Amino acid sequence: AHNVSWSLAELYDDDVIILDLDLAFGTSSMTFNTETQQGIMDALETPDRLDEVLLERYMTEPIEHIKLLTAPDTLDIDPRIDIQSLETLLELVRRTAPFIVLDIPYGWSDWAQHALMQADEIVLTSTLDLVSLRDTKNIIDILESKRANDAPIRLVINNQGAYLKTELSDKDFETAMGRSATLIIEHNPALF
Repeated sequence: AHNVSWSLAELYDDDVIILDLDLAFGTSSMTFNTETQQGIMDALETPDRLDEVLLERYMTEPIEHIKLLTAPDTLDIDPRIDIQSLETLLELVRRTAPFIVLDIPYGWSDWAQHALMQADEIVLTSTLDLVSLRDTKNIIDILESKRANDAPIRLVINNQGAYLKTELSDKDFETAMGRSATLIIEHNPALF
């Protein structure tokens, strides 16, 4: 989500807002090396007070054209999100920037499903193992059955080559999925 956001900002020279919805384990503040006193929890907890001015206070802009609503830096929170609060936030954010990227955590909650159903584009990131194959296929099957007239779901294969002993080949993965990956990101051990 962070790489896609940066790429959109660079390619279109326009604003991108990242909503880090992984409330328990979000990494947007670390990725962009920024600290905030307020973030997405503040916006979700007070949807009735939320307006453009307050939203701007909750966001941080670590680099030009990237604005973040970061997840809390603590586990001492309730990671459930109220759908109506999320919808209020999304309506406001849609009026604020041309690109909104939702960083949704791994899990199949009612609010995550709602957010995915509202999205213009869906990009799923998967790794080349059997569990990811099963989960990714299930998510795509459910979403495509409910989003028949929407843009096709894009698939990104992440960390190819990271786990060679248990990894499926990208060809086998794509064959089982019945689609090609939009992008394959190779694992680079020098980065870790």
